[in-house]
Amino acid sequence: MAAVTTMKSTNTSNELEIRYKYRLQKFKSELATFKSVVLNNPHKEKIVNQYRAVRNAFKQWEYLAEWENGMLVKELINGAPLPKLEKNSFASNIIEPHGLQVMDELIGEWHNNPQQSELLNEINHLNKEKENLYLEINKTKNELIEMTNKLEESQLNSLNIKKEEIVQMEERYTNKLMLYKFP
Repeated sequence: MAAVTTMKSTNTSNELEIRYKYRLQKFKSELATFKSVVLNNPHKEKIVNQYRAVRNAFKQWEYLAEWENGMLVKELINGAPLPKLEKNSFASNIIEPHGLQVMDELIGEWHNNPQQSELLNEINHLNKEKENLYLEINKTKNELIEMTNKLEESQLNSLNIKKEEIVQMEERYTNKLMLYKFP
């Protein structure tokens, strides 16, 4: 029965990974389009419409990214637009806010005072942080996989079972399941 659970969780994990990558790519694409709109068209209506598309793409990707590493998403991409003190520092360094919520404020003030350069800085910062987030998540994932493999290996060693035997059992269960067609 464990083989069935492992196989199902692996399939679900692969589906989530595919969905994660697709939605991240959509978010990247909408952000690139938004940058070109800001550069080429100073009309607030077009900027607001494209920013909505960026926000929608982010919202479709956000829950997957937060599932992977919620604090990084909140700190790097969608944090509150308030200055923060640098963590783990003896000096009281103030970190200026960045991310989508800062962009919300810049767009809200666009009519009174167009701030194209600040908005472009936020877009560039967001692109950089998005890549950092993706790298950090992959690093964390690889560490978890390595820890899981070590744990699995130590459990198998303590039971005096070889990995080849586990693979054979999983194949037998899979073959038996293929005989039965579940609705």
